[in-house]
Amino acid sequence: MSSKSATGYHLQCSGQAATTADAHTKQDATITAYFACFCPFVQRAWIALEFLGQGIAQEEAKEMGIDYWYVEVDPYKKPKELLEVGPKGLVPLPTSTGKPNALLPSDPYKRARYLLAGQKHADALTPAFYRYLQAQDAEKQVQYGREYVEALEAFEKEMHPSGPFFFGDELGWVDILIAPWAIRFEPVLKHYRGFNPSLLSDKQRRFSKWYEAIKNHPAVAATTSTEELYTDSYHRYANNIPNLSQVADAINSGKALP
Repeated sequence: MSSKSATGYHLQCSGQAATTADAHTKQDATITAYFACFCPFVQRAWIALEFLGQGIAQEEAKEMGIDYWYVEVDPYKKPKELLEVGPKGLVPLPTSTGKPNALLPSDPYKRARYLLAGQKHADALTPAFYRYLQAQDAEKQVQYGREYVEALEAFEKEMHPSGPFFFGDELGWVDILIAPWAIRFEPVLKHYRGFNPSLLSDKQRRFSKWYEAIKNHPAVAATTSTEELYTDSYHRYANNIPNLSQVADAINSGKALP
């Protein structure tokens, strides 16, 4: 079977992500995870699963409720098994929740800080990414490109001074929420919009330090496909094809993301 759909988006992981997916094919796992290889929302959940399972034997992971069966689906041709457990057909869709609280500190104040920071920056960066990518008019591309950089700089400004991650020396909630878009913005936005901001190229910037730490973290690297998969799969967003997805429609209508 071809690794691409007829319209160009990929149907199978590549690179390190393919190796990770191939290692999670046991159907008796605690979690059945319906994923789509090109989707950043999927990668959030996937990073979390890999992070929680790092250094844990498979049997122990099963006892903890964090072992998973990776099931690749085409979210634009929603299969029956996906719709049976999630009528909207959105991915990611796990059939068991695992232990997400393990990603958040137990201290109430710290937990609130993590949650608020994650919500704030995800709500700013995610739509900014899509507005910039979907803009067809040159003037709008300049405007939305500037707004995207401003959102990245606001994210950088609130990072722990030394890091390398957002709140210090360990990958956390905020990093996982933002990492999938960080992984995509260099290949996708550079390819389609010529995007090469100084906060990425300047190695003295705090953002650059965070970006390198994110790319090289085992849980992120294990769930990341090749750049070709992302550039191919985002071609339709870069051309703002009508009725592409609920995310694309929300951006075009000025509504909140689904």
